Amino acid sequence: MAAACKLTNEQELACQTSFILASAVDALNPLQELKEKIEYHNLTDVNIIESGTLRALVALSSDTIQYGPSTKASYQVVPTVFIAFSNSMRHPAHDAVGGMSLANFLTSQRASGFPGATTCNVHGNALAVLEALPMGGVFSLLGQGYKLVATGHKFGGLVAHLFATRVLLQLHQEVAQARAMGINLSFNLADNKVSSYAFGAPFFATSSMTRTLAHMGVDVGQLSLHTLWKHGDGSPAFFAAASELYTVAAAARDANADAAAAAVESSGLPLDDVLSPASISRSSQVTAVQEWCRHVAEGVDALSRCRAAGPNRLMARPLDPPMLGRVCQPGGLFGSSSAVDGESNRLMQLRISMSEAEAAAAGLPTGPRAPAGARSSITGAGGAGPAARRRRSIEIPEGAAAAAMASGGMSPSASAGSFSRGMGGSVSGSAGSFTSAAAAAAGASGASPAGRARRASLLMAGAAGASKPAGHGHGRKEEQSHWKDGLLHLLQVMGDGLGERYSPIGQFWVLGSAAKPAAAAADAGGAATGSSLAWLDGPKATQTSAAWLAPGNGANIFSRWEWGLDELNRDMMEAFPWATFSASVTLRGSPADRKELLRPSPALDLLAMV
Repeated sequence: MAAACKLTNEQELACQTSFILASAVDALNPLQELKEKIEYHNLTDVNIIESGTLRALVALSSDTIQYGPSTKASYQVVPTVFIAFSNSMRHPAHDAVGGMSLANFLTSQRASGFPGATTCNVHGNALAVLEALPMGGVFSLLGQGYKLVATGHKFGGLVAHLFATRVLLQLHQEVAQARAMGINLSFNLADNKVSSYAFGAPFFATSSMTRTLAHMGVDVGQLSLHTLWKHGDGSPAFFAAASELYTVAAAARDANADAAAAAVESSGLPLDDVLSPASISRSSQVTAVQEWCRHVAEGVDALSRCRAAGPNRLMARPLDPPMLGRVCQPGGLFGSSSAVDGESNRLMQLRISMSEAEAAAAGLPTGPRAPAGARSSITGAGGAGPAARRRRSIEIPEGAAAAAMASGGMSPSASAGSFSRGMGGSVSGSAGSFTSAAAAAAGASGASPAGRARRASLLMAGAAGASKPAGHGHGRKEEQSHWKDGLLHLLQVMGDGLGERYSPIGQFWVLGSAAKPAAAAADAGGAATGSSLAWLDGPKATQTSAAWLAPGNGANIFSRWEWGLDELNRDMMEAFPWATFSASVTLRGSPADRKELLRPSPALDLLAMV
C-alpha cells in the first residue's frame, strides 16, 4: 500500500476546520467560540442538535468567503457540511450532562447493524449516540452535492468515525443495488466525499469490521478516516482496552444469566440477582481499569499543565460507586435502573437462593447462610435485610473440577462461547475465572435442579478476592508510588484474555516527535520538539499506541496523557500552514462583518429532516 505521507491542501483545510469545531461543540457558547476564530474558517451557518445521548454541532462552509491576504490557495473550496460530535454522551438520566467521564468508554462492543456489516462489532456507547441521529437529513445533504466531514475529540472522535463508516456503507450498498438494476453508478469508499477527523480517539470498530471492508475490496488504510494523536499519549490505547475488558466481564455476566435462565425453567427455585451491577464492578477487568484510572488522576493532577488546562477534563478518572453501578447495570449507563416485573424483563430479576440442605444435596461447599425464610426472590423486597440478601462465593475444589472434566461436564453457555474460542476455552481474567475446568465442575453439579441453579453463580464467584498487585492496600501515600504496579496489573489482566480486539481503520497521524529534555518538558508539560505530523499505517499505529501505554515511559505517561484540544492547538497550527479567511464579506455592495452573519440556521437541523 502506498503511504499517504501528507495531507492534501483540501484535507488540511478540512482538518483545520474540524479541529475548530471539535473545540467549539462542548464550549459553553459554541457560537461565540466560532466567532472568536472567524479568520480561521469559512463557515456561514451553524446549528446545535441535541437528542437523547446525542449532542452535535452542524456547520456549513461556503466557497464565497475570500481567503485572507496571507493565504495563497491554489484550489477551489467545495461547500461542505461539518458535524462535530460532543466528547460526552447526553441523556436526562446522566449525572453530569456534557461532562467528561470514563463512563463514555466503559461499555461493551455491539453489533453495528450497518448495511453490509450488520454483525460487525463496534463501540457500544458511540453506536448509542449515533442511533439518536436520523440519517435521512444526512443523505439529503449529500444528495444536494455537499461534501460531508465528521469530527470530534476523544469520545466524539469515536462517534465521528462510526458516523462516517455508517454513511459510506450505506452509499456502497445503494450503488451496488443500482448496478444490480442496470444503472451504471460509480462510488469509491476511499474518496473524500465523506470523511472524518478524530483527535485523541481510540479505535472504534473490531477486526470483524476490518475483515468485512476488506471483503468488499476496500483498503481500510486508505479510507478518509483520519485519527490524530499527540506523540506519547497512551490514553487512546487505554480507552480501547477498557471497552474490551468490560466486554469480557459483560459476556461473563450474560453467560451467568443464560445458566440461571435454564435453572429457572427446570427447577423453579428463587434466584439470586446474578445481573446486579456488583457482579461486573467487582470483576478483575473493571477493578483493574478503576485502579489504573486512580493512578492516572493522581499523576496528571500533580502536573503544572493541569493548572492551565483544568484537571476535570480527564476521562481516565475512576468512577464513584453510584456511577460505576449505573455503568455496570444491564443495558449500560442508560439502562433501566429499577426492577421491572414481567416476562420481558425476567432475566433482570434472576436470583439464586439455596438453603444449606440444597447446597449439600448438590454436592457444593456450604457455609454461613441467612435463614431460608428471610430470603426474598425480588431485589429489595420488604422484610429482607442485608444478611438475607448476602451473596455467597463458591470455590470449586480442583479434584471436583478434574472429575467433572473427565466425565465430560457441561461447557460455558453460547454467550460466552465467542470469547472462549479466542482464549483457549475460557473467559479468563474475570473475578470468577470462568475457566473450562470451572465450567465442567458446574456441569457436574448441574445433574440436579439445585445444581443447575447453583451453576449460575459460579462465574462471578470469588470476585472480592481478585488478585491485586504488590503494594495494594498499604495506604494512599504508598499507592501513589506504585503506579507502575497498577499499570502492570492492568496489562496482566489484558493479557489474561480478551475477546474480539479493536482494530485500526483509516489513516493515523502523530503530532510531535521526540520529547524535550526532562527540564524543558516539565515546564512545557511534556511538549514535543519540532512539532510535525507523521503518518502511520494501521499496524504501526497499533504498535505505537500500545508502546505509549507502557511502564517504560516513566512519568512521561502522565505528562502526555489525554492532551486537551487547547494544548494541541499550537501543535496543530505548526503541523501545516493554516488557511486564513477574510473577516468581512460584501453584502449588497457594502462590507459586512462575518461575526454578525454567523448565526443558527434551521436549514441544518438534521433532527427535522426526516
